[in-house]
Amino acid sequence: MSEDVIDALVAPSNQQHPDLGVSSHEVIQLITRVHILEAADFARVCGQHGLTFGEWQLLAILRRADPPHRMKPTQLYGQLELTSGGVTNLLYRLEKAGLVERLDDPADRRGTLVSLTAKGIRVCDETHRDLLLREDELLGGLSETPRRELVGLLQTLLLSPAFHELDRIHEQRFRPATRRPR
Repeated sequence: MSEDVIDALVAPSNQQHPDLGVSSHEVIQLITRVHILEAADFARVCGQHGLTFGEWQLLAILRRADPPHRMKPTQLYGQLELTSGGVTNLLYRLEKAGLVERLDDPADRRGTLVSLTAKGIRVCDETHRDLLLREDELLGGLSETPRRELVGLLQTLLLSPAFHELDRIHEQRFRPATRRPR
């Protein structure tokens, strides 16, 4: 991407609303562009391992759980930004690929647990390693000091009241519904 392309992202706003300034618009447009390019690249890396990015995210959530890497489907739903139907579809594909298995929940005879298989652990770890290597390549244009500064700036932004409110709205949207007692 050239500077001309970056400027083209914000130039229309400069011309249409010169009184507003574009610093906020420019920052958001650049963050968005980084996200779009990173997401497409991560999808490509996951694809090399036979996964979608969403499938890898589900495997990674299970991998972070204490051994034996099992969770209730509702716990997965609560951590993924998907509907319960979306999680069910992911689980179906991952189970078909032999990466997860559904087990009876010994603590709840009506419930199930989702568990990583040995193959699922291997594929998750290999994909994670490749994603970390790719992240380092993507940030190769920044030395350690600018990386730390960028982390601090982004953390400050995410902790600001406006983004805190967006997080609260987002969390409510994807919070699993609680069951009513019978």
